[in-house]
Amino acid sequence: MPVLELSWAMLMFFLFAAWIAALVLVVADIVVNKEVGGVAKALWILFVIGVPWVGLVVYLIVHGHGINERSHYRGYARYPR
Repeated sequence: MPVLELSWAMLMFFLFAAWIAALVLVVADIVVNKEVGGVAKALWILFVIGVPWVGLVVYLIVHGHGINERSHYRGYARYPR
């Protein structure tokens, strides 16, 4: 396997793993977010899964400001206050 193909495969694997990690974080945040109603939660989940990278970026732009506070509330904060 040439080095370029191996590098490309490693990059694709890393991007896929990063997308999965971000997807888990965002879906967990959607479920816990009390500012969003039930139908809106379902639409956000469908949007995030249906349009992979764009959905994650749009959700992080719209609701990203409160992810740290909600994760701290759940007890999953990486850096406690």
